[in-house]
Amino acid sequence: MALLLPVSAARAQEEAPVTLSEGQVNQIVEQVTGAVLKEMKAGQPPAAPVAPTPGETLEEGFAPYLQEKGFQFFEQFENTLRAYPALAGEIGSIISRVDGRPQGHGPVAFLGVVALIFAGAAALGYGTSWLARWLLPGTEATDGTATIGQILRRATASMIGFAAFWMVTVYTATRLFNGIGMQGTVGHWLLMGGAQFALFYTLFLIWFRPAEPAYRIVPLDDGDARLAMRLFATMLAIVVLRSWIAIPIANNQPAPVIAAGLLINNLLFVSSFFAAAIPARHAVRRWIENTAMGAGVSPLRRWLAANWLGLAGASVLLISAIHAYGAVTGHPGVVAALTATVRAVLLMILICALAEFIGRRSEPEGQTATRTFPKLPGLVSQMFRMFITLAAAVYFTRLWAVDALHVMTQAQWSRLAIYAVEPLAALFAIYMAITYVNYAAARYLAMQPKAATKVNEDGDIAPSPDGSSRLRTLIPILRISVNVLIAVMISLLVLSHLGFNITPLLAGASVIGLAISFGSQALVKDIVTGVLFLAEDSFRIGEYIVCGNSRGTVEGFTLRSVRLRHQDGQIFTVPFGQIGEIVNFSRDWSTVKFTMSLDRDADLEDVRRVTANVAAELKEDYRDRLLDPLKVQGVKDVTDTAIVVQFLFTALPRDPGEIERAARSRLLKAFRDAGISLARHPWLAPQAAQPA
Repeated sequence: MALLLPVSAARAQEEAPVTLSEGQVNQIVEQVTGAVLKEMKAGQPPAAPVAPTPGETLEEGFAPYLQEKGFQFFEQFENTLRAYPALAGEIGSIISRVDGRPQGHGPVAFLGVVALIFAGAAALGYGTSWLARWLLPGTEATDGTATIGQILRRATASMIGFAAFWMVTVYTATRLFNGIGMQGTVGHWLLMGGAQFALFYTLFLIWFRPAEPAYRIVPLDDGDARLAMRLFATMLAIVVLRSWIAIPIANNQPAPVIAAGLLINNLLFVSSFFAAAIPARHAVRRWIENTAMGAGVSPLRRWLAANWLGLAGASVLLISAIHAYGAVTGHPGVVAALTATVRAVLLMILICALAEFIGRRSEPEGQTATRTFPKLPGLVSQMFRMFITLAAAVYFTRLWAVDALHVMTQAQWSRLAIYAVEPLAALFAIYMAITYVNYAAARYLAMQPKAATKVNEDGDIAPSPDGSSRLRTLIPILRISVNVLIAVMISLLVLSHLGFNITPLLAGASVIGLAISFGSQALVKDIVTGVLFLAEDSFRIGEYIVCGNSRGTVEGFTLRSVRLRHQDGQIFTVPFGQIGEIVNFSRDWSTVKFTMSLDRDADLEDVRRVTANVAAELKEDYRDRLLDPLKVQGVKDVTDTAIVVQFLFTALPRDPGEIERAARSRLLKAFRDAGISLARHPWLAPQAAQPA
């Protein structure tokens, strides 16, 4: 995506320029510059390659070759420095040839016409954008925060205004500046460069909105948004201005002159970056930190935010050094590669910021820190940004290795893609699959609350099956198993695709698994027994169970053991192989029986009537937990002083002791009100009169 603007190959003032497309100019840059740069080597015969003798080592044979290449580079660099007077003369010649009189206009009038065209196009674009914003319904934010639809409509209005600006500049560049010599070339370059700058500037305005925080996409305040936008606009302006080198290239200037111009562009690129990045360093740091999704900023993101300027500066210096080397040694592709790199980086940052904004808007305010899992749009945004980053890395590698420096051929790149890019894509597929599996498991566990077993005031267990399900119990093991299965299957497919024979791996894994199974029989027994327990649905997370000498609420389990929480706080970790018999106190329902000792003179019919009244009250108060109402089961025992009556009811296994205590207290009060006396102890019973 080179930003080399269409120019006209004008050899004389009277010659009419020819308007070229962007692809044609790129071809001119690579062919013409490559041809003229060879003049630097024409005066000296090519040195024969130094081949190592059979007794020499690799270093002994390769070192002279490197020395020769270094000597050639510094010699060509010296020729480039000597070409700066000629470059100054070429620039002066271009300026003098802009004077198109008597057929055209003078330099001042020419620049005035260009400025007037820009001013008219800008006014038309602003007016069109304002009119589109007025015509589109619902573009104004009412509560200080715009919705995604309002932001989209405001962005549409801005792009409509840019379209008007683009049409004016492009039409003028192709109609007005056509056939007037160098004025046509320079005018066409200025107008088309201004149009391309306006495109990216409009995108920056949509993303940053320095004066309209309600419609801002990036998470920055007004001051930081202004500084960050200034950084991006400066880099874009330099990318547009550096395309002036296309004019000397089209005029067939010597190779050292072209290389000198490219070095000026290189220095301008580096200096402008640091001049704009240093004032915006804190703004960009806060931007990186604010894009964190979840409960907080990770240490890696915090480190990147604190050191982004050093990392970006090192990358700029590295790209600049490669560009300088390619310009001096005759690699014309570096001209387009540097421009394409800057434009691709800017587009990548804008796309990632938009994806992060959509993911952030999907998280309700205040819920990100309290929820243990992200929403699906946030997860998709995270994976999309990682995909964009990986795709950009592959694109930049191919751009500089194949197109710019010709380090490798297209066939070599295709082979590299088979052995590097495709496995990288497979790893990204593993990451996406595992991330989604973990998200689905976490979402289900969060949507299904864990059953809470309580301990009441009297220290009794109150097991509760609410939220407990068989799938919830199996999800932790299913999640681990699916993750391992996905990783192993895709890894084997990648190895098979790369040409490895995976049959020995499968056979070796089988042998190793068999050896482990023989050497760890207790472990295998625990795992197999646990699978059988889970398959039989013997217990679930949140249920209260008794197994052997251990009892408590099931808090979780692994492949080989179950973890129980006792009502006193202790945790029992019981291997599945040692569980044996299981008593589950929390499954389905629970029948509670209790007795009360009444006086032997009590009327059983009165007892049943009073019990029925108490049962009605209990059913009203515990309607959501009482399955079968309280009733008199019958006389369980008769003693010398009492009738032992047994009562029972059926309830959910959620603290049935609470219902039992309520039933006892209400029956006691009801019996007293009805005149039904409780039995007295033998030592309290009245004694018979003794004979005199």
